[in-house]
Amino acid sequence: MGLEGKLETLNFSALPSLRVLDLSDNHLHGSIPAAMSSLSKLTSLLLWWLESLWFVTREISPLQMTPVKSLQGNISSQFGVFIAYEYMETGSLGAILRSGERAMELDWVKRVNIIRDIAQALSYLHHDCAPPIVHRDITSNNILLDEEYKACVSDFGISRLLEPNSSHWSMLASTRGYMAPELAYVMRVTENCDVYSFGVVALEVMHGIHPGDLINSLSLSMLVKDVLDPRIPLHMVDPFIKEVLGVILIALQCIDTNPQSRPTMEQVSQRLTYPKSFPISNVHCFH
Repeated sequence: MGLEGKLETLNFSALPSLRVLDLSDNHLHGSIPAAMSSLSKLTSLLLWWLESLWFVTREISPLQMTPVKSLQGNISSQFGVFIAYEYMETGSLGAILRSGERAMELDWVKRVNIIRDIAQALSYLHHDCAPPIVHRDITSNNILLDEEYKACVSDFGISRLLEPNSSHWSMLASTRGYMAPELAYVMRVTENCDVYSFGVVALEVMHGIHPGDLINSLSLSMLVKDVLDPRIPLHMVDPFIKEVLGVILIALQCIDTNPQSRPTMEQVSQRLTYPKSFPISNVHCFH
């Protein structure tokens, strides 16, 4: 059950080193309490929904790989559950893409590198963790960037360990627009669900906004210029055309409606690391 009552009644005296405060699934109101002024390292106050946090934090706290945003600490008490992440200076990928001025800072090199970072993180969760971890809510808002635009996957609020010999978890809790289509009728969570969400995010990074209806019309016969973010001058993509085309082709494979036809995140990460080995001759570029 979530908290109810006035926010100013919460006790923050035991959290002097807290950086990010996440009050989840609570019903609080009132002004920010004066006691929060003692949290000198607090940089962000979050109030969105998060379920089963204590279970999730025990799952992912050992993850120390750079592209996976590890937890700095968590507290469970009668006041609720609190979670602290390392501070990421640049903020979320989604917020930057939605900002016209800030989106211009994301040139094609940065965008390709961000997608590589995300792929590397998911490959680690799926293939290097035992048992594998499925994130289940990969969105642009859950990708955080540091001051050098290094991307990290965060918000494991609905992540789940997949035991090799157990049935797949079936609670539906992914974000609309990023959710794999098979979840609508099968409701079985596998690594393929993350692969689909990754494909949507990759297209969003290239397109500048959520691809939306574009997903249904994408094909190898499309002009690449119709997929790229129009806020960045078209000629600026020329030196990086192979890398950009490689990302688009991989994203198309990841959003295949047949889960079994999607590549694994390990394969995606490898292809993004060595883009010159990926065939692009059958893609129409600009005319």
